Amino acid sequence: MDEIANFFKLKEDRFDLKTLILLIFIAWAFGVICRMYWIYVVADVSEFYWLGQFMINTNDGYYWAEGARDLLENPSVIDELSPVGRGLPIITAFLAKCLPFLSFETLILYMPAFIGSLLAIPIVLIGRAIGATRVGFVGAMIAVIAWSYYNRTMIGYYDDDMLVLVLPTFVLYALIAGICSKKSIYLLLSALFAFASVWYYHNSQLIIFGMAFILLIYAIVSHINGKNGEWAYNYKLLLFLALGAGALQFGLAGFAAIVVVFAIFAKFEKQTSEASILFSLLAVTFGASLYFSGAIMHFWHQFAGYIIRDQTFAVASGDAALHFVNVAATVREAGEIPFVEFSSRISGHPAAFFIALIGTILLLIRHRTLALALPFIGMGFMAYGIPNVISGGGLRFTIYAVPIMALGISYVIFLAANIIESDLIRRAVIAVFSVAALLPHLLHINAYIMPTVFYSHEVEQLNKLKEQIETRKDYAISWWDYGYPIRYYAYAKTLADGGKHGGADNYAPSLILSTDDQTSAARMARLAVEYTERQIATQSYEPILSLMMSDYNVSNPERFLYNLGEQNLTMPEKTREVYLVLPQRMSDIFGTVMRFSSIELASGRQFEPPFFLNTRVVSDQDNVITLVDNRSDAITIDRKNGTIQLGSQKIPIKHFFAIGYDQNEHLIKRSQAIHQNGSLSVIALQYMGAFLLVDDRALNSVFIQLFALENYDPSLFEPIILSPLIKIYRVLI
Repeated sequence: MDEIANFFKLKEDRFDLKTLILLIFIAWAFGVICRMYWIYVVADVSEFYWLGQFMINTNDGYYWAEGARDLLENPSVIDELSPVGRGLPIITAFLAKCLPFLSFETLILYMPAFIGSLLAIPIVLIGRAIGATRVGFVGAMIAVIAWSYYNRTMIGYYDDDMLVLVLPTFVLYALIAGICSKKSIYLLLSALFAFASVWYYHNSQLIIFGMAFILLIYAIVSHINGKNGEWAYNYKLLLFLALGAGALQFGLAGFAAIVVVFAIFAKFEKQTSEASILFSLLAVTFGASLYFSGAIMHFWHQFAGYIIRDQTFAVASGDAALHFVNVAATVREAGEIPFVEFSSRISGHPAAFFIALIGTILLLIRHRTLALALPFIGMGFMAYGIPNVISGGGLRFTIYAVPIMALGISYVIFLAANIIESDLIRRAVIAVFSVAALLPHLLHINAYIMPTVFYSHEVEQLNKLKEQIETRKDYAISWWDYGYPIRYYAYAKTLADGGKHGGADNYAPSLILSTDDQTSAARMARLAVEYTERQIATQSYEPILSLMMSDYNVSNPERFLYNLGEQNLTMPEKTREVYLVLPQRMSDIFGTVMRFSSIELASGRQFEPPFFLNTRVVSDQDNVITLVDNRSDAITIDRKNGTIQLGSQKIPIKHFFAIGYDQNEHLIKRSQAIHQNGSLSVIALQYMGAFLLVDDRALNSVFIQLFALENYDPSLFEPIILSPLIKIYRVLI
């Protein structure tokens, strides 16, 4: 095996400290500069600006921004869901205090680029630790702009992803450098990096404990082989890694324990002299870390959430159970992805992926310490899963494979160049192949221009809503995709958001938006808000629908929903205002919104949701309108005959609505009845160049009636803001 490993040996290059720092800086700066391209492209898009700066382009970013802002503003009332105790808001608030010349909006806009590119540091250091600094440098250049990693750390993508890979990669570096050098400092560094990783992102414990198990196997093998006392150091390294991963449970006391244990071990000079205490501490620490950190249950929760994606799930409710739609089956980033996309997100192209895979295998053969990186590869490959065996976890996992696969393709480049004798030609080959490896990622950056979450016009309306509501008390009901930005800009509470959107959480908003009975919608809005507050006050985990049914003494959920429309239903006391926030962009996902209430709660039987298709105009000539939906399927409307060609079906149009606005943003609505027995109606949003194709149930839904047509019951809803891109109604019940 050693002969095979030596076959893939490169000339050792560790470089001096100044050169090392220069290489790290170049790789980091390269990542930052590439991310600046987004600013260059969108510079003239005025709708992306708010308060004189670009807005961020990820929904979850507003969750973290809310927490950081709350830490800075220190308001008298902080929403219980505000993440003021989480890592990213604390870091952001600290930087805001240290950089008072930057506006808060500017800080959160650029943080992902400057912090996310720090991934270059541990990758270059890993290369140096194994005696291949140049491999680490080129690998870092590739990794910092890799397709999936760029997507989640680009300018404006203010999310915890900016350090979620950086910190565990530092842990990996400390372990590899420790094994290679046997220096005591890496015992402390591995523990501190592990502690920081779990503090910043709790899910990091999965990958850290994965490295711990690999290290355990590595230590046992080295112990069996009896390699000059190497085994004792490996066990110590494992001890400190486990200590760091589990110490967060004890807060500052856990951090202090890391330092104290390190001080004890630092007194030992001979690696074999503390063997007895080492084994006892190792067993106790490793077991305690697994138990107190909750790693086992946490792993199962993540596995069940992303890998076992049943369409529905049941929640206990009294003597029976309520069934809800599983949100993981509808979220794209948790959905299965084709192999081409999977491989491209990791390495830029399927061909590059296979080269990187070969290089990674060769690296593992040559440098066995890199086996510690297997959890990164395993997590990354979990995005694709095992076809016909285990469902993939979704595209979000691909980032974990990026640093190791980047090292793999870099290693192949240098191995290929190593056979060339001419120094000049060898350098030219390295340069050409490195550019070739970078090119698909650079092309992706050029094409990947993400819009901001909301446009300035929408934010302006939310800011007006903020002026009318009682801060952190009133509720704004919308779909969960928009929960975080609504909370951030309007200072309102929400029923569902990016962190609270399980099937039970989504059911009430879905029913409110989808039902064709405005009375039921208004009553459910009031009930959902009041019972959510009751749920918070009692710290109950029971679904709010279960609490409602219990209070109204109704055991059948379908009977309870039917009663919502009855005139004699007694409503709870009103404690706060409730608003419906209806952004035009919801029409892009309204088909999914309706799915969450298209279920028989008692049995779990899903029924077909109302028909809804959002399309855009491709051409309009000779009385024929050609449309495409988000799958780019061609659809035609024959205005002369009043029919829709949908695939092989020719469907008669029942009603045709043309929606526009005058200069004062007042609705201009024209309607025409075409075929009395038609099965679909057409709503032309002329100001958007979009056509909505709907059946009667979708047409009569609260969202379509209140947003598109502005048909509302004035005894139930009061319009607060009516603009083309967003409409807000106050619930009067």
